[in-house]
Amino acid sequence: MGELGGFTGWLIVFCYGMAIMNYVVRWTNKRWFSKLHKDSLIKRYYLNLMRFIVQNHRWFALTATAALILHFIMQILYRWVSLTGLIALALLLTNVGLGIFGYYFKKSKRTRWFVIHRTAALILVVAIIVHVLLA
Repeated sequence: MGELGGFTGWLIVFCYGMAIMNYVVRWTNKRWFSKLHKDSLIKRYYLNLMRFIVQNHRWFALTATAALILHFIMQILYRWVSLTGLIALALLLTNVGLGIFGYYFKKSKRTRWFVIHRTAALILVVAIIVHVLLA
């Protein structure tokens, strides 16, 4: 069962990494790729990649959440629960809740919830790194 716990842990890292790539690809596009000629092959490939990541942002986050719940159950049943893991769990669930709230109730991205959503995402990155290093 240890292998399944490790697998779900790395699945969380992968899916969450893909979810936060939403910000990275948008920023990179705004900073560099939007300035390329519209017929540029590199720009076309990048826009396809960006479209895939942006359109699937919520699914990456929800998959990470499902894997997190499975990981948590596996850790409770077969190993131990770490404090760093509980902190990461609370942050991810909070951030998913913020994302759901924003998706259904706050369509504008220029509001306070969006800043909190992004800040929680960055804090969660640190929490996951600390958890992986200490667990």
